[in-house]
Amino acid sequence: MSSLYLSLPRSALGAAAARMRGRMQRSAKRRYYGLPAALDAADLHEEAMLVDSHDHAGALIGSHVELLSLDPESAAYIHVGYIGPDQTTVQLAATLQSRGMATVEQQPGQHNLSGWATLRPLINDGARPPAPYRKSDGKLNVYLPDWHPDVDIGVARAVVATHPLVRDDETLGRDVTPLTGVGARSAEDARGRIWSRRDGIGHIERAANVAADAPVAMTFTAATPETGLYVTQPGVVDRGGGAIDISLGNVNNWFLRWLGMWVRFYGPDPATGAIPASQLPADTLGNAQGARPPGSDTVTALFAGMLPPVDTVAGIPFSPGTLTVQVKKPPQAASMEVLYGGLGKSGSLDDPENLRMAGENATVFFNYFIVGLYMVAGASGLSAAGSQFFDLCLKGLLAELQVIRSAVGNNKPVSPEALVMAFCKTVFDTGASTLIGQIMKFVLAELASAEIIDSVPAVGTIARAVSVTIGAVKLAETTVEIALSPPLYRFNLVLTHTLSTVIQPQRLGNGPGRFPTTAAGEILYYRVSYLFDNGTPHLLEPVDVAGGSAAPIPVTLSGIPLGGRVNIVVGFYIRKAGTPAGQNDWCAAQGSTGLVDNNGATAPGIEVQNVRKPIQASTVYIHTGKTALDASGRHLWLPDPDGSHAPAYLPPPGDQQPSLGGLRAITVRQDRYVGYAWKAYSGARRGCGSDAPGQFDYAANVGAFPGNAEQGYASIACGLAGGSTLGYSLLSDAANVYLDPDQLFLRPVTLGDASAFPSPASGLALGQLNLASSTLLLHPSGQLVSINNEHSKLEMLRLPARPVDEASASRLHLARTYAGAGSRPGLMRSPVAAAVSSDGVILVLEGSDGNNRIQAFDAGGNPVPYFSKQPRPYFLQLPDSSDALYLDLAVEYSGYLYVLSSGDSDAHRLDIYHAGQAGAAPICSTTGINAARLAVDFWCNLYTLNYEVLRLPDGSIPATLTEPSISFWAPPAPA
Repeated sequence: MSSLYLSLPRSALGAAAARMRGRMQRSAKRRYYGLPAALDAADLHEEAMLVDSHDHAGALIGSHVELLSLDPESAAYIHVGYIGPDQTTVQLAATLQSRGMATVEQQPGQHNLSGWATLRPLINDGARPPAPYRKSDGKLNVYLPDWHPDVDIGVARAVVATHPLVRDDETLGRDVTPLTGVGARSAEDARGRIWSRRDGIGHIERAANVAADAPVAMTFTAATPETGLYVTQPGVVDRGGGAIDISLGNVNNWFLRWLGMWVRFYGPDPATGAIPASQLPADTLGNAQGARPPGSDTVTALFAGMLPPVDTVAGIPFSPGTLTVQVKKPPQAASMEVLYGGLGKSGSLDDPENLRMAGENATVFFNYFIVGLYMVAGASGLSAAGSQFFDLCLKGLLAELQVIRSAVGNNKPVSPEALVMAFCKTVFDTGASTLIGQIMKFVLAELASAEIIDSVPAVGTIARAVSVTIGAVKLAETTVEIALSPPLYRFNLVLTHTLSTVIQPQRLGNGPGRFPTTAAGEILYYRVSYLFDNGTPHLLEPVDVAGGSAAPIPVTLSGIPLGGRVNIVVGFYIRKAGTPAGQNDWCAAQGSTGLVDNNGATAPGIEVQNVRKPIQASTVYIHTGKTALDASGRHLWLPDPDGSHAPAYLPPPGDQQPSLGGLRAITVRQDRYVGYAWKAYSGARRGCGSDAPGQFDYAANVGAFPGNAEQGYASIACGLAGGSTLGYSLLSDAANVYLDPDQLFLRPVTLGDASAFPSPASGLALGQLNLASSTLLLHPSGQLVSINNEHSKLEMLRLPARPVDEASASRLHLARTYAGAGSRPGLMRSPVAAAVSSDGVILVLEGSDGNNRIQAFDAGGNPVPYFSKQPRPYFLQLPDSSDALYLDLAVEYSGYLYVLSSGDSDAHRLDIYHAGQAGAAPICSTTGINAARLAVDFWCNLYTLNYEVLRLPDGSIPATLTEPSISFWAPPAPA
């Protein structure tokens, strides 16, 4: 095997030329020979007739499972449009040419001095003495190409460079969101599509006062899709007396991997651990596809079956079968955990029972090994092979694959390539009596090629391309699916209950309370949200009420998850009749229960506070006050008597003397605290672990306006490395964090009368990020959200209940990565800031030098069609503003979006949009808000992090800490 090439039919090249008419770039090969870009199919065919190192490079790059298509037309399009022209293909071709042809192994375990690969013989260890396997002629050895490290690196770089471009091409992908109101998609719709995506779900819409709803006995706490996997709510039958039948099906797995499905059960206190599998009734699981393989359960988990990928594999329509599992809830179980495990590298590896291995083995065997055989043969009948594989998995094929894996790995991690090579050897040895023999007999018969086994050297190419991508790059920075998939997906299934509260009007002195009054032509309505600390928010549809009413309003919601804590929030809004919703609605009253236990039938009542804060075309925010210092250095709120005393713009000089060096973040805890992070030189404060002064990052907390700013004041005791930020939960004093940028640990922040920022020396952390963060957010479901600008990435992490040591944080609480660079839904470019809406949608502001828009995501990293009146509902495309530098984004309870930017001459402005608006123009704008960051609470109150340095009354900067001022802004009350 001197080289490896991809043969594309002439018709496929013609289709690629037609598809790219007028857009074909100059290929690496044509560049090498000094030729211009191809113009038509004849040029492409002529180019293909000359086979050289550029074709070899393209074949190696294109063999990565997420760039591979067995559909000739899409394969040609990928190679002509993306792989062929890329500079990394030029570099890899030069490496292959300089190293020369592959050469037979000279020294076992060593790479030869020359050759792009060392040809290592596939040894039959069962022979005596061990000897190489022979090809079908019985004479030539079977060799496996072990790529030179330079080739490994070249392929990995090329995959990382071209993969995001392919993932951003919507003609190569497929939206697998279920269709409504139209016929089902045909299998042929999937042909040539090598990636899939699905719409996300930010929250669950509920009808108001649904006590009459049919109660659901059990429900998943998280209803949003995961990245690559969506598990719908189960079918539940209450048989009485605590007996519940659960049907788990209709699972959408759209990434290119197989997943093993497992279930665990927990008693009333999950902290005591899962109920041992040996204590569960024998009939707990029933599988509609047949008996489960013997010995497949672990100590705490029952194996339920294999979940195949859907729609396509390598661009070929693929429907091997479905998995539906029937479960009888054990009498002693109060909750249930459903797990899906497989090949994934995102987040923590917390899998002591190796539940991921069944999915890993199935993925490598079918998607890399079997697909590799079809690739070599030029065949595409994968669905039939997939059905055979799916059936045999239920009969014990997974056990055979695990035996092979154990023999190779000796209970240590095994690369996909090593596992494929072990499968190759097994295929040589196995007979039809084994399950592997049965699937291979079917595959070889279908391919109709007695010589197929001679192509084993090429079969491992897919796995090798995957392996080198895993090993040679930082996966968190890539868009490959293995980097976005966790080793285990976890879904908690809990009992449901009904929870009620009563909304009371604000009491006015000794008289009766009344809800806000309305003028002629105005409509009053309220919105209620149930915000759970461990699940998806439930939102009640808006309800119109009579203005000025004194009657309390009961609210009841059934079928919600039982357990944890919940915050029931209500907002009353006034809109003008006849004006489109969202364009002039303004907050008239507000209230919440605060976080309360979600175990009873009744939550505390809510007494709303009447406010008058309109957002309309004429709205201009007024500077109301800012922080200042008294003579003793204590913080206070200094009111602005006429709204004209907002701080001026003064760029942070970053001097090596007391001064500001940068402004990182500001965050708010509703009505209580404001946290902020910045960079500065402080005369008396040193860096953490350093005795030298300098520009360091700091974080602090003050009491919210108009209260006592010094109450709850705290700051970090030492300076951090550059890149710190912080985020507070808007409605809870718990789970507030700051980022220690040295090793990207997330440190806890204590809020209250004894607020505190524990220093890095404490060694305590709530988790760890993979990438630097420009924004930290706390999602209502209990997850932390981070934005990385450099790699256009989202990161998310479910925070633990309490801090842990750093080693445990790295091992058990490592954030998962999502998204990546691109312009289609689900990808982003140059994200600069983000915010979380009251209904759980993550909103990302993409820079004017990127996509110039706000995009919506759910807590699984999937795009959400949130902007219903926009041409593409995933985005709010912002007005053309090439001169604008976006600084920050915030959102209030009803969906108003606050965008802070600076433009020519450093003129700062605030533009306000609404998620429900039509068009791209802002609803209103305010100029002169000279700040670098902003935060908005639920009720339109605005805080800004200013460029102004806090000074003592005598004009001096305190020796203890150099910090910026904070301003409070509010809209004027309506006339």
